[in-house]
Amino acid sequence: QLLLACWKITITNKIVFFSMMKSLLLLLLIVATTMMHSIVVVAEQQQKPASLQSSTHYTSNIRSFLLQGSSSEFDDLEHLIDTNPDMDMKEFERHYYNESKQRNLQKVNIWQKLKESLGAAIVGFLLIIIAPCLIWKNEGRHVHELARIQFCKNKAVMVQCDSPTAETLGQMVHFVGNVSVGEDHPLTLTDDTTEEKQDQLNVTAPIPKALLLQRTVMIFQKSESSQTQTQKNMIGGGEERTTTFSLHEDWCTSPQPSCTNVAENGENSRGEWDTIVHASGGERYNGEEDPNLANMPPQLKAAMAKMGMATTNYGTAPHAQKHAPSARVGSFGLSQEIRREHPMVFASGIAPVPNEYLPDSVESCPTLVRGGDNCLRTFEENASPQNGDIKVVYEYVPDGFEASFIVEQVSTKAMGQSTPDLEKQQLLDEGGYGVQKKHAVDDRCFGKCSTDLGQLWMVRKGRHDVHDMIKMASEEEQKVTKLIRVLGWFLLMVGWTCLFAPFYTALEVLPLLGGLGFFAAVLFALIVSCLCCLTVTLLAYLRYRPLMVSAILLLVGGIWGIVAWRLNTAAETGGDPTGAPTLAPM
Repeated sequence: QLLLACWKITITNKIVFFSMMKSLLLLLLIVATTMMHSIVVVAEQQQKPASLQSSTHYTSNIRSFLLQGSSSEFDDLEHLIDTNPDMDMKEFERHYYNESKQRNLQKVNIWQKLKESLGAAIVGFLLIIIAPCLIWKNEGRHVHELARIQFCKNKAVMVQCDSPTAETLGQMVHFVGNVSVGEDHPLTLTDDTTEEKQDQLNVTAPIPKALLLQRTVMIFQKSESSQTQTQKNMIGGGEERTTTFSLHEDWCTSPQPSCTNVAENGENSRGEWDTIVHASGGERYNGEEDPNLANMPPQLKAAMAKMGMATTNYGTAPHAQKHAPSARVGSFGLSQEIRREHPMVFASGIAPVPNEYLPDSVESCPTLVRGGDNCLRTFEENASPQNGDIKVVYEYVPDGFEASFIVEQVSTKAMGQSTPDLEKQQLLDEGGYGVQKKHAVDDRCFGKCSTDLGQLWMVRKGRHDVHDMIKMASEEEQKVTKLIRVLGWFLLMVGWTCLFAPFYTALEVLPLLGGLGFFAAVLFALIVSCLCCLTVTLLAYLRYRPLMVSAILLLVGGIWGIVAWRLNTAAETGGDPTGAPTLAPM
């Protein structure tokens, strides 16, 4: 009778009934998953061969894993497998993870993953706050840049670079011509000939017609890269993280720290670096670690170099860089400011310095000798470099290329202190002018409203008219704006996904529930991030483009008004929207 009463209570109370059914199903799922995991583990232990070649499955897995590395590494280890059929898995791992590779195994339980997920949730919360601000600022920046481009289009006056006049003084002018340095201004790396600061690595003679001259010293160093593989546990929500550190050797522009994550052969030799620094006029190494090396890992430096970002500090020895003190385009003088600000124009045509301008040897560093490929090196020309070997590369940018400008025409006195007074006086005597940025102010409503557009100019390599330069600038601005919009949306999606990291991490106690929880979090983040991005963009349009949004709203409101009026007319006339009279029956 007691059991019957409990059963009746359970049936009548649906909440208790469904709770008991859920608990029972969850218990059955846990038992079934545990049994399947045990069966798989026992089967793997029984079927795992003693040697590698006795199982095609294990050999194919190893070979597919090795395909991720270099082709030479794959060929060597494939030959090792083929020639050693009795080698077991442990011996293979001991050979593969030799002194050039180091593997670290870390076991993480569910509680450690929950702690990490809390940190991810905090990061996600910050991204949800930062991403809308980025989207908002990007829309305002886009409108501002379009106004700057339109200002250049409306104000630019076309002039001839060889015969400018005083009528366009203080105005935005457009001209095209060849960038020239001239024979009277040859270039060297340093003009200091004192004994303390004498640069023994300087070129042997000044180089004529050089717009830019630079020396880059590189040292052959080791760097390490890491790759982490994760294997989740079937029960409990934990996982095993295997991090493999590999050594690579390549040319670097400064000595690198030792590779501490690799057990052996991770030390880097400085070679003759300190001697070369002193020979180029720099200070000797005092034994302290370079703060730039500690803050920039080799992987980040290599990634920045691939993106075209400058990673070499030419202001410190042994590197050196020198810009020509003066340059011209016809009768317009170009200051160093405009040349330094546009490296894609004035430093893109870089070429090796001719071999006859390089020193044969360096007195304080006898191992550094000149080769036949326009550089100095501490090893033989046809030999492979070793750790600590150094080479010195000399490059320059010759003049004579065409460039297009939209700049403000100014007098020679306003060219800035970087241009020598002798060059200013010579330009003045020849009737020439200088160029600088234009302080643009956009006047609207007949001068009643004005917007400060800041300092602006446009410089492009090659021959382009005003229309082409404006079109190129507009296309570049559209690409940048779209890229930042996608970045803002992506940060929003990542933020919302990370915000729910504790939720789907807790569900990883069972693999099926963890995968479903992560899928649900990503789906929710996708929907919410799209809505947030669209909402912020619309609000930004209301703020920065009120006339356009007002016109669109009026158009949409008019369409909806016409539709509502037609529907109302159709309802009043009995379903005929035209309101035509109905003929009486005969």
